[in-house]
Amino acid sequence: MVWALTLDDFTGTCGDGKYPLMRAINDEINKAGPVAVQTNPPQSQALQTTTPQTNQQQSNAPATNQPQTSSE
Repeated sequence: MVWALTLDDFTGTCGDGKYPLMRAINDEINKAGPVAVQTNPPQSQALQTTTPQTNQQQSNAPATNQPQTSSE
């Protein structure tokens, strides 16, 4: 367990040389050996957009409901 890396001996005054804490951490990590890193290639997810097809012309005028007249 490491409390703080700032407590490491940066000047080597403690007798174990410079950075004994960092060296101990590095030694422990390297004991496990190299770790194979597996990366998955990015999968392309194409964004598909659809536009509804209509036969009516679009107008900005408000819609009105007018009664239809029949010619008889």
